Amino acid sequence: MIGVTDELNNPNADVSLLAGISLSRRPATASLTYTEHRTYALATYLAGVGGFITFGSLTEFTGNFSTPSQSLLTPKAARPYRLPPVPSLKVEGSKKSLTGLINLDVRSPLTIKKESRTIEGVNYDNVIVLGLKEETLQLTTETNTASVFSTFAGPCGKRVGSRSCNDPQPIETINGVGADCDNVLTLNLQGCAVVGKTLDGHGIVIDCALGLADTCTPPYLPDLETGELPSETPTLIIEPPLPPEPPVIEDVSLSESVELLMSLPYCDTFDDGIAHGFSLIGTASFGFIGDDSPSEIDCCINPDALTHYGCDTSYSESAGGEIDGFLQVASSYGPVSNAAQANTNISIFINDAQTLYRTFTTDLKIVEGLTGSLNNAGILVNYRLNSAETPNYVVALIDVDTKKFGVYFFNGLTLVTLSDVNVSTLQLGDWYRVKLTCVPNMITKNSINFTAELIGITDPGINVTINTSLSANNWEEDAANAGFYSKRSKAYFSFWRIDEAI
Repeated sequence: MIGVTDELNNPNADVSLLAGISLSRRPATASLTYTEHRTYALATYLAGVGGFITFGSLTEFTGNFSTPSQSLLTPKAARPYRLPPVPSLKVEGSKKSLTGLINLDVRSPLTIKKESRTIEGVNYDNVIVLGLKEETLQLTTETNTASVFSTFAGPCGKRVGSRSCNDPQPIETINGVGADCDNVLTLNLQGCAVVGKTLDGHGIVIDCALGLADTCTPPYLPDLETGELPSETPTLIIEPPLPPEPPVIEDVSLSESVELLMSLPYCDTFDDGIAHGFSLIGTASFGFIGDDSPSEIDCCINPDALTHYGCDTSYSESAGGEIDGFLQVASSYGPVSNAAQANTNISIFINDAQTLYRTFTTDLKIVEGLTGSLNNAGILVNYRLNSAETPNYVVALIDVDTKKFGVYFFNGLTLVTLSDVNVSTLQLGDWYRVKLTCVPNMITKNSINFTAELIGITDPGINVTINTSLSANNWEEDAANAGFYSKRSKAYFSFWRIDEAI
């Protein structure tokens, strides 16, 4: 240990430790292990202190000093040093940096050298220069050669960093704003924007439910009935339609995270008589009915959410504790007959075109329908049309007829079982909570993981969790929707909630 004191002739003065080194004993009873003439870096305890120590040829040395002044170091042993001009090293845009002693290692054809360079008019003797070996690589033919520099030039033959690539140039900033340190650029779209990915995955599409009639005034032409010219008639001013009201978003500082247009968690209890953002698929039919899950209030829990449709409705309870007259979405139903509505009933939520990193929750009840009806209901995700214009989706489904709860993939023709379990206590008329979470597999990068949960509300003894996955090739892109599902079944859906899955 090396220390320093203000009063050298005072043996009782306080000593501040500057640096030290720890050597091991192997085994513990043996002498210290070290290598002669090897330079060991000292561990420093104060800023601006550093150095090395070398053990000489003396096998043993013990120094006993009466006063600190007798232990002074000669100028050969200690000297001041200048702080290095580069205190740390990191990749551009990275949060983490390397400090201390850093060893740089490259592999062929890369090279690393210490050279002299003039930077902004100042000469520097010790500059780290990364480069390529000036050699060529022979191709299969004897007459053609490929320069190593062209190998690193990229598909356009030039470098993105030098902005010398051919058009279209890569996007670096949007409105002067670049990506963060994780190379993520977040867009906060307001108004009527609906966002989706392009089929090739290299862009996004921003759409708005407005047409030319909503944005352009009609042409100023003569009256076809009277023949009056524009100069003969008073000027007609047609006001453009009013823009939609902007969403109510809490003020945030620049240091806070950006809010999504559709704030999560999202909740719609349908108690206001509207299924906000839901759209029917094909001949599907959904209506409203006065019924309610006894646990619907769970949908409204989270005071930070901005979109809690129906949660402001006051709850009125009878003396028996029953909730009075709340509306729920009810799916259509029919027997397996040509004379009855027998299609799969799907209603998708179009206000959110993303199903990854989402947890979808609803309380549902399957009731007895017409003779010949089926008895099932569930939550579907990733509803989209494939290249053959047939729908694909994943559904977490309760089937009272088969006494099963499972996760299935609809390939355009039939439901393919990903995973299901037997639940012998499933029955008509009971309320159940169904949750479905979708996240990508961050290890393999080639599949989507699903967690489906079935919780009994009427029968608390039911608690089932299924973990399964689907190939990313079948999932394709995330520009798809989630929603309610039933097939020739009469079912009630109490609410619709979306949470962000971590």
